[in-house]
Amino acid sequence: MRLYHRFFLLSLIAALLLICFPLAFSFESPVYVKQVVLADLSGDGYPDAYVVVTRDGEPYGRLSSHVLVNDGAGDFTDSGQRLELGRSTTAAAGDLDSDGDIDLVANEYGLLMQYRNDGSGTMESLGGVSNAEVTVGSEYFALADLDGNGTLDVYAAGCCGGMTSDGTQPLYPYDTVWLNEGDELFRGNGQLLSKQGSNAVALGDLNGDGSPDAFLAVGSSIHANVEFTNDNPNQVWLNDGNGNFHDSGQRLGMQESLAVALGDLNGDGSLDAVVGNRGPGEVWFNEGSGDFTAGNQSLGEGRTQSVHLADLDGDGDLDAILAGEVAADVWFNDGSGHFTHRNQQIEYGAGGAVAAGDVDGDGTVDVLVVGTGTYQLWRNDGHGRFTANARMEFLED
Repeated sequence: MRLYHRFFLLSLIAALLLICFPLAFSFESPVYVKQVVLADLSGDGYPDAYVVVTRDGEPYGRLSSHVLVNDGAGDFTDSGQRLELGRSTTAAAGDLDSDGDIDLVANEYGLLMQYRNDGSGTMESLGGVSNAEVTVGSEYFALADLDGNGTLDVYAAGCCGGMTSDGTQPLYPYDTVWLNEGDELFRGNGQLLSKQGSNAVALGDLNGDGSPDAFLAVGSSIHANVEFTNDNPNQVWLNDGNGNFHDSGQRLGMQESLAVALGDLNGDGSLDAVVGNRGPGEVWFNEGSGDFTAGNQSLGEGRTQSVHLADLDGDGDLDAILAGEVAADVWFNDGSGHFTHRNQQIEYGAGGAVAAGDVDGDGTVDVLVVGTGTYQLWRNDGHGRFTANARMEFLED
């Protein structure tokens, strides 16, 4: 009986606390940085940073992403612009209107949003490309001239899927292609690609025909029996030169993949792939025709959120940065596509995202880490050894 009374008393106290102090028990999802896009937005020759801010759950209000302006030495200041989006998960930068400056596309609740640059880094919203969804839960955008007309098009990778409102039918997370017709108009080409749920896509000429193809990092997917699976193989889709893609039929790996980057890792002139997973990363070698074979090593452990390829140590081949949830690992290529980890980590803690590029103008590739309201530059000494600058704050709403 005493145990019952004690349980009743504890329950009563908990209920009173919830009534009197509801904020103390808030289930609000934290805001974090999903992606950092490096591009010369201000037209001064130095890479600036577009910072994509998001959250995974409630509340579903609008969030402000930021434009950080680089002074050329790797010091960034907040431009004061607030590109307010809903649940934005991705962005991409490129000259979409062929006027010589870098514009942006971003995802807002599955809509493809355009931002036109006035040439000085000030972004004007042009609204959504279409009133229809780009894809269910679109997670990643990539830009390339997919149809050979000289303008940048958009490949939108879908993620995760969903259910109809009555909960009986799956909504497949198809990838979609949006062709740039000029005059700030994009047109969906009508294709619904890969209903497996792509977390990311990397575009490049994989089969040597001169057109950008797509390597898909495949994540969670939903099936006709309304079940979700995570261990889906990655896919390669080949472009016919007009922006129409067909499935190569390859099924690569059996992990939940979250990120991918393309580059010639072994010096044979064809684009290979480094894939980041919810588990060890993988290397896939292109035989030259767009057919891939697995490398014989695993890169690290744990979850990889982004993959970056660059010559970090100045030896002429591409090295790799695999960025996880709280730190990034640096892997050095011996020139044959075999990677070695030198036990150096770029640490940043939860809520941050990573970009790689020469932000201080010394000719070496640095690593920029941006969190909610702060950034930190890790400078490369030219040999792939990174030293952290002090963490700096920028303006927040």
